[in-house]
Amino acid sequence: MTDIIDEILSSHIYDDCQDSEELRALIEKDVALWRKLEPIIGLDRIDEIANNQSQIDHALYLQWFRRGIQLGAAVMLEVLK
Repeated sequence: MTDIIDEILSSHIYDDCQDSEELRALIEKDVALWRKLEPIIGLDRIDEIANNQSQIDHALYLQWFRRGIQLGAAVMLEVLK
């Protein structure tokens, strides 16, 4: 069965969203750290860590996205009472 909430989250609906200044700064900080670690632990290990973190992040985003939809639906139902 298709998970429609996952489909919405994974769609291209957010492609034109711009990153905030804060997010860009955090990404730059993260990239700098990984560049320092690459000679120490190697690119293969970095890829493995990044892949694992990406899977965790997706599951976490999906969990909160799903919760946001549930709360939004609850508010709409409450308003309709």
